[in-house]
Amino acid sequence: MQVCYPNTAAKEEAATMAGPEGQEMSILEGCRTKVDPARLATCHSLTKDLLEASVRVWQPLSKWKVSEVKSGVRALPPRTSDGSIPLIGRLGGKQSWWFICGLGARGLVYHAWLASIIAGAMIKNDEDQIQPEELLAWKVVVASGEVKFDTV
Repeated sequence: MQVCYPNTAAKEEAATMAGPEGQEMSILEGCRTKVDPARLATCHSLTKDLLEASVRVWQPLSKWKVSEVKSGVRALPPRTSDGSIPLIGRLGGKQSWWFICGLGARGLVYHAWLASIIAGAMIKNDEDQIQPEELLAWKVVVASGEVKFDTV
């Protein structure tokens, strides 16, 4: 199991330690999150329950083994006078990362539209192609130093 603060997920160096019941966990460099053993046990139990329920739907799954369990963080953009605007754009650094996040419950409605917008910007390698400009409002917050993105 890997446990890591979301902004350091791309870092590859890891220290390994034994977890509950001999489970191996990887703690990625730069992490700020600790594992609660009770929560880890619950996660393993739920994984087993999900696999058992899945086998009732599709029998061949009975031969499958869960090799890894991951968790993530749901990040929502701040609410503004325009509502919660999804985050879309490019993070710089040694390597550029294009992203779409913060869709919330409206993801089913906006995913294709935002994918089309970001694909056009990626093809032209030009973030200015992202319109309307409200989608890039997050850059003002980053420029203020209020929020920092770790980049690789």
